[in-house]
Amino acid sequence: MKKHPVIKYILILIISGSCGALASRIFMNFEDGVVGAIKNFSEWFGSMTPALHISICLFLSLMSVYSIHKLKKLLNSMTPENEDEIYDQIENQSNPGMMCSVLCTISNFFFLGASTAYLIPKNILISAVATIVFLSINTWVEVSQVNLIKKINPKFKNTDPMSMRFMKDWEKESDEAETFEMYRAGYQSYKSLRYAFLIAFALCCMIQIFYPIGLAPFILIAIFWGVHSLSYLSACGKYKKQ
Repeated sequence: MKKHPVIKYILILIISGSCGALASRIFMNFEDGVVGAIKNFSEWFGSMTPALHISICLFLSLMSVYSIHKLKKLLNSMTPENEDEIYDQIENQSNPGMMCSVLCTISNFFFLGASTAYLIPKNILISAVATIVFLSINTWVEVSQVNLIKKINPKFKNTDPMSMRFMKDWEKESDEAETFEMYRAGYQSYKSLRYAFLIAFALCCMIQIFYPIGLAPFILIAIFWGVHSLSYLSACGKYKKQ
């Protein structure tokens, strides 16, 4: 017999609440160890923030630069006989470099924020300088990749990667299939972020029990979650009216 949606929802709440209570009980039994481990990690991370910042972002930047170097080498080896094959290889190999560039940008802002949170002037200065350097490298990588794509697809020749209208211009010049892929990727991102916000909220609640982190993380999650969901719903309503 098919379960009623309300019954299914109640069962999910009961199971989720039971698992949460069990996890809380287990953590409470090891509260001293958990709190001590968090404090030790916090102290270690505060002292190692500049080193971690430089090492991680340097690795990601080198990977993205190497990816661009490979793409340029492929493009220079193109002949009329292997043109289609080279185009396919460039399209398949462009994502890893962009992923490294994006991760490097996120890491830069994370470590800069972490250095600021510990209020150690020396670490803040090092992270600020490192952020400027690595963001400059990332900007060069992203502009270089866009220029490579423009060589492959001349229809994008009028798009300027340094312009504030770059995303709009890129979407405008894309054909129907490319636009569909962008929208589908956007929807997949929307679904993934819904779970990410839930997991972030749960983690903040668990950490708050053992190590006070204040109200700021919950406010930020609520703001970003609201902007993310409302902007998506607003866009859906806008396109339905067209």
